[in-house]
Amino acid sequence: MTFDGVNEEEYSQGEIMLNNATAEKIGIIVKGKAIIKSGQNGVIIRKLSKSDVFGAASLFDAPTHLTSVICVTNCSVITINRSFVEKCIEYNHQIAINYINFLSKRISFLNSKINSYTAKSAEN
Repeated sequence: MTFDGVNEEEYSQGEIMLNNATAEKIGIIVKGKAIIKSGQNGVIIRKLSKSDVFGAASLFDAPTHLTSVICVTNCSVITINRSFVEKCIEYNHQIAINYINFLSKRISFLNSKINSYTAKSAEN
C-alpha cells in the first residue's frame, strides 16, 4: 500500500538520512542502525535501531540546532512527511494527542538525562 507522503527509503552506510535541510519528515528505522549526531561538536546524541523514530521533535519547528541522522549500517527507513502528518491529524484528532504524548515522553527522558549530568555530587 502506498500513500502520498509516506515512502520506504534505502540508505547506505555513512549516508546522511536527515539534517536541517531535510527536517520536515519523520523517519522510522525498519532495518539497520543509525546515530543522531550534533553538528556543532560531533557528539553522538542517540543511537537508533529497528523501530526507533527520528525527526519527530523538529517536524513542526524550524530546527535551530544542527543535528544529522547518519547510517552506521545500510538502513531501510519509512519516512512520513509533514503534510501527511497534518492530513492525518485533521482526519483524526487522536493522532495529535498521541503525537503530543510521544513528544512529552521524549522531553521527560531528556530532562532526566540533563538532571543526571547536572546533579550535585553526594558530598554537597
